[in-house]
Amino acid sequence: MTVEESSPAVPKLAGVVLDANEEPIIEADVVVRRIIGKDKTYYVGSQRTDENGRFCFGGLHGGTYIVGTGARGFNAVLTTVKLQPKNRSIRLRKIKILQPVGT
Repeated sequence: MTVEESSPAVPKLAGVVLDANEEPIIEADVVVRRIIGKDKTYYVGSQRTDENGRFCFGGLHGGTYIVGTGARGFNAVLTTVKLQPKNRSIRLRKIKILQPVGT
């Protein structure tokens, strides 16, 4: 996975979900939670990826987030991301779901 900071003018967390062959996974589930304490998280939102495997969550604040991705037939992947208050946008360029379930 590659993390790339983008313009702070539009605070967001965006990326693309791919399979092992780097093909986009359409309608993969993406869930974002903000870590707010040692064992506490706050649900930010969820969505499904588009026809290109892309997703985008806007209106975020500085802090640490957990991005969960999954799709039918694949294992789920959790990615932790830290958004800095002065630059609150990060693009998760590739999240690969490498292992199909049962293999």
